[in-house]
Amino acid sequence: VGLLAVAIPLLTHLWLQYQSLSELESTLPIVRRFYMRRFVSDALDNVITHYKQKAEETLNIPHTAFRHNYPDSDFDINNAMDAEQISTHFKNHRFNGARLFFTGILSGPTATTTATVKFYDPASSSFHYIANHDEWSAAHMAAASWVSATLVQAIPKTVRLTVDERDPKNRIIVKPIIDEKSRVVGVAGMFLNDKVFINDYLAPAIEEPLPRRFPDDYRDVVITIVDMKRDHKLIFANQPFEGQQYDVGSPIPFIFTDWFLGIRMRHMTEEEWSRNNFINSLSFSAVTALALIGGVVMALRAASRAMKLSQMKADFVSNVSHELRTPLASIRVFGEFLKLGRVKEPDKIQEYGEYIETESRRLTQLINNILDFSRIESGQKTYHFEQTCVEGVVVDTLKTFDVILEQNGFTVGLAK
Repeated sequence: VGLLAVAIPLLTHLWLQYQSLSELESTLPIVRRFYMRRFVSDALDNVITHYKQKAEETLNIPHTAFRHNYPDSDFDINNAMDAEQISTHFKNHRFNGARLFFTGILSGPTATTTATVKFYDPASSSFHYIANHDEWSAAHMAAASWVSATLVQAIPKTVRLTVDERDPKNRIIVKPIIDEKSRVVGVAGMFLNDKVFINDYLAPAIEEPLPRRFPDDYRDVVITIVDMKRDHKLIFANQPFEGQQYDVGSPIPFIFTDWFLGIRMRHMTEEEWSRNNFINSLSFSAVTALALIGGVVMALRAASRAMKLSQMKADFVSNVSHELRTPLASIRVFGEFLKLGRVKEPDKIQEYGEYIETESRRLTQLINNILDFSRIESGQKTYHFEQTCVEGVVVDTLKTFDVILEQNGFTVGLAK
């Protein structure tokens, strides 16, 4: 009854926990994916915000560097941009993510629909860099919309960075340059370095918060970047992995928009992780329940054993009392006979004396047995084995019961 009183509620609790864990198993991957997607989104927001701020600062060339004298007839395209001032600005505002800078302005009164673009190489600090055809074309296409705004002396509603990624090998960030009257007077731009963006900006911003956001398994988090326009070609991974490239992720906003930043766990998918968590939790609960049931069983067995021991002790006391009462009664009877002088014959006196001695020895033996039982229970009893004559043991045993047997009309004989 005690076992059932414990086992039934425990098994009921285990069943309810199984139901709860089953439901959790189905919802946990969704929650985990949301958490991972949120991590990627937060990391990208931080990276892009920092990247845009640095780009804004680097491309914010003073408008005085653009001498826009059009429609004056003495307009000199060679002096339309102050090379020294622009070079000084780029030297003082270095941007690790750029491999090449350029500035653009209208070509002049005779070519009002074309732009003049000059390049600045940060590696050699040279404003006379000769761009290849792809770079030259990409710079003109990126600057065209802002440079054309100078033709009509447009005042833009917002001055913001724009991106040109028509050529993935020449990704460009462009910023319009405005004067004190908020008119566009020129443009500044830079070609981006893909590897620097990954290694110096994106990778540190993601790997640094991993131990804080994934404290238990951050070493198993795999961060990947794939090119969506080139059949999910893997561009970057923070550690080796096998299987699918990501579980969840997000496209990179503002720049490198054809890239996808993904995240997954190295050893298992979210479903596998959830299933493993379900099995571990349920196994722990089952083991705990079995341990509790086992503890109850052991406790009940101990209680049953204690009850049996208590009964055995009661029986032992009863038996000992009986065994003690018998020799004491014999000693008392024979002692009374001798005291009252009812026995006159020397043979009878000697016989009664032997009975008294025998019963005394028996009584002593009983007391020694009780002491031996106590030593056995406490583990202190020692045994000494030796050879002896069985005949003497039998004779002594029979003598113990002689009086009782004779009083009850029995005759004992011993055949040798």
